[in-house]
Amino acid sequence: MQLINKAEEYLLQVQQLISNVEIAAIQSEVVKAIERGTIALKQMQQEISLGYVEKLMDTNSSLQEEVRDIADMLAGTNPEDSDIIEEFNRLEEQIMVEKLSTVPIVPMISPIADDPNLIQVTDTTIPVPKETTPIVQ
Repeated sequence: MQLINKAEEYLLQVQQLISNVEIAAIQSEVVKAIERGTIALKQMQQEISLGYVEKLMDTNSSLQEEVRDIADMLAGTNPEDSDIIEEFNRLEEQIMVEKLSTVPIVPMISPIADDPNLIQVTDTTIPVPKETTPIVQ
């Protein structure tokens, strides 16, 4: 009986030793994988510097802005267009005011209310509007 107990103890110790060896082998593989990953990261960092990434991001940003500008132009919503239209409206208003200020006095003919066969002639001027909003089509 004692011999069986001793054999069982040895068997248990051998199983624990095998288990410890398996765990050590797994740990060794994990450490090797971490080492390979670290080496790969170092190589990637050497290939891709911070300056290169910044330059790449700047280029990407300016290309995206250019694409947005092109899309805006195609859509007809170029921000410069509103400035041009505003300037055009201002010039058009100025020209209209100048033209209206030179309009001569025009006699106004209106029927007399009591007798539709009689007309009344009055001198009148066309008022020049102070602010006008031309319509651009």
